[in-house]
Amino acid sequence: MSEPWLVDRWALWATAALRPLERWLRARPGIFGRIACSYPEAIATWLSRYAAYATFERTAREVPAYRDLLQREGWVPRSRTVQDRLDSLPLLTKDTYVRQYSIEERCVGGRIPMDGTAVDESSGSSGKPTNWVRGREERANVYRLEQAAHPVLFGRTDLFTINAFSMGAWATGLMVTVGLDSVGIIKTIGPDVEKIIDTLRIFGPRYTYVIYGYPPFLKLLIEAGREQGLPWQDYTLYGMTGGEGMSEGLRTCLEEVFVRAYSVYGASDLEVGVGFESPLTVAVRKLAHEREDVRGALFGEESGVLPVPMLFHYDPLLHYVEAPHGTLVVTTTSPQLAPKPRYDIRDQGGVLSWRRFTAALRGLGIEPRNLLRPGEALIQMPMLYTFGRVDHTVSCMGVNVYPEDVQHALYGDLELAAAVRRFWLAAEDDKDGNPRVSYHLELVPGRKAEAALIDHARDVLTRELARLNRDFQAGLAESPLIIPVVHLHLAESIPAQAQSLKLRYIS
Repeated sequence: MSEPWLVDRWALWATAALRPLERWLRARPGIFGRIACSYPEAIATWLSRYAAYATFERTAREVPAYRDLLQREGWVPRSRTVQDRLDSLPLLTKDTYVRQYSIEERCVGGRIPMDGTAVDESSGSSGKPTNWVRGREERANVYRLEQAAHPVLFGRTDLFTINAFSMGAWATGLMVTVGLDSVGIIKTIGPDVEKIIDTLRIFGPRYTYVIYGYPPFLKLLIEAGREQGLPWQDYTLYGMTGGEGMSEGLRTCLEEVFVRAYSVYGASDLEVGVGFESPLTVAVRKLAHEREDVRGALFGEESGVLPVPMLFHYDPLLHYVEAPHGTLVVTTTSPQLAPKPRYDIRDQGGVLSWRRFTAALRGLGIEPRNLLRPGEALIQMPMLYTFGRVDHTVSCMGVNVYPEDVQHALYGDLELAAAVRRFWLAAEDDKDGNPRVSYHLELVPGRKAEAALIDHARDVLTRELARLNRDFQAGLAESPLIIPVVHLHLAESIPAQAQSLKLRYIS
């Protein structure tokens, strides 16, 4: 294939030359932490654009599937500017690219190297699991952003990390261990409550612990520790969650034990460490729950009918992030075995520069630094926000119900937070054939399914969903079919179709 897309070769070489400097900085967390607090956003954004274009050039030259896609779509460069050419590139999705070509065709050189390649797969929460191949260098880079951010978030690097993500073929399993094995001590356990509690007892409270796991699992861990008499108050612990959204109600439950509970953003389609929360993003998200003007200023007027999004810092030198049509489009700029320029992850959301973020808050009389606790660092990196996966909503009568809003309602209520272990949603017809949204709640061990609890859950869900979602509020006024239908299930009795490694939302 000819190469009509070559542009500004000197700039592309410059971005490649910066890679060693970038790796050097991330190997020195203290230096990176100081940079993160005074981030040169304008320079990084310019470099990010060229790095994304360099990724496109490499992929167009070396990946058979992508070369074929460009030929089929008749893509030709639109102008000499890098921005215009990037904007004109086709958006890749799992349906239009990943499922259309074999794994080998999507790899550099059209083959899977035998040396240093690892295979993992997605959890399959939106369908059949997908296999992903990763090369040696790619795996070495996993979690480098979170690794560098550790001293900023936790104030130290000598940490005892417990990896409680599901083990096996999934990206969040051993990949987390590989990415964090240079940050203090690490023990890879998986989601085994008894073994984690046993580990905490054996090593005792003299260490500062960081426990990685799915948000609901960390809540289960806290409850089990209390039941077994573990003196949580004697331990210094931080929680790091991922794989699904975390509501502020659930975060409040976790922070009864953890000093802080943060989330990281990623996907097996891309990388498990694209972005991370900070004290500032958490504080702003809490404020957005309380103030609609903050929500609108940061996330747009449409945020009134969507859940309060999760907000993450990201490094534009590692990922070029866009949201041209309201969903996040990511180009990973470091070398990958199966690169995907402009990959639409299908997460509703957007991007905020640091300048736009601070201007929006100061326009409301809010100074970002004043939202922090004493001693917390003000990280000034750009941000991405996500309302959740497009295919995880459940609809009824034109009203979308978002799992993130349901989680916030359940875990923001003291009685429900203590009684509900996890939940799932389903679009079902009632006995009269009317479409309804059913809210299935699994109870904690020992809790009985009582009628009073059903009534309380229905009242809380109705009130909170109406408060958080204008469409739900309007639908409620128009039809009683919007009122939640609540079902309680005893612990470990959830139907087979609702079981998965992480929360499953059935539609």
